[in-house]
Amino acid sequence: MGIIQNVEQFFENLWTNVLKPDVQEAEQVVGVFFQSAETAVENELGVEGLKIVTDAVSAAETSGGTGLQKLAAAQSAIANDLSAANLANVAQNTINVAIEGAVAQLKTLQTQQQSSGTQAAGTDTSNGASASTTGSAP
Repeated sequence: MGIIQNVEQFFENLWTNVLKPDVQEAEQVVGVFFQSAETAVENELGVEGLKIVTDAVSAAETSGGTGLQKLAAAQSAIANDLSAANLANVAQNTINVAIEGAVAQLKTLQTQQQSSGTQAAGTDTSNGASASTTGSAP
């Protein structure tokens, strides 16, 4: 279970069994939590550390394997590269949040690229007008 799922489960339990807030209060709590997590990641890792995490996640995704294999590969690369960059004292939960963020960004980018590719594949703009390529050939 990823860190985001653990956080969601924690807050769901907290809201349902302890706080029972209304929707607006719940949104505020989540907003503050994620803003704090983002700030912690930025402060602890900095630009260099964030690049290390992003590069490791991209490499792990490219290499393939199961989700656990990719996570292990990314964590190993991150640990080695952070140590080499003299950023070895970063808390593991900060690294995990950064990994989740990098994975989310990568998936968003892939979705956008697929969407752009689908649109480009279905449109012929050579004569300045759009024409669907799904019909029969002339």
